[in-house]
Amino acid sequence: MIPTMPLSPPRNLSPGVAALLAACLLAGCVLERESTLSRSARQRDLQALRTERRQLELERDILTRRAGELQRATASARDAAVAAEARLRATEAKLHHELDRLVVAEQDLAAARTRAAEIEAELAPLRALEQTLKQREQRLADANQRAQELQQQIAAAEAAATEAAARLQPKLAALQAEIAAATKIDQALTEAQAAVAAGKAFLGPNAGKPEAGKPAGGGANPKK
Repeated sequence: MIPTMPLSPPRNLSPGVAALLAACLLAGCVLERESTLSRSARQRDLQALRTERRQLELERDILTRRAGELQRATASARDAAVAAEARLRATEAKLHHELDRLVVAEQDLAAARTRAAEIEAELAPLRALEQTLKQREQRLADANQRAQELQQQIAAAEAAATEAAARLQPKLAALQAEIAAATKIDQALTEAQAAVAAGKAFLGPNAGKPEAGKPAGGGANPKK
């Protein structure tokens, strides 16, 4: 119930204002005389509004806490996104650096392949020369082998010749003695022939002819 206080009509009011004040006083009196049922209904409505208000305040608190949590989660997610973006930029920079290094490496590889081809072309005559030297070394080795075989054969022949000379030495000495004796005989014959020629020259041209009426062969008597 709303208490009322007696009011004295103010002075110096216009008729319209006075009528309005009178209407308000009358409405207050009418409200004061409301029935108990209306007050109970109003109190129930008020209680429902208070309950709804408390519910709304509870929901507001829940929503406020939820909003705070969402704000913190959003801030954390934002920080994580910033960190992830920084890591992504770092990764992209590293990737670009690796790609640049890969490009340089590919260029170096291409240059190395070109140089390898040039070196291979330069090595072709050297390899041919190396093959020629190998062939010459093989021929030289074969020649050395053949020379060793020939040396062995020569050594064997020299040994056989030495052995044969040792066997033939007595025959050779005898043959040399015979040759010496024949030489002496030849000299003696030559000296005898020279002496005969000298004797003939000394005796004259008829030295070797027999006298007439005498048989040849000296002064022997002929047979009767």
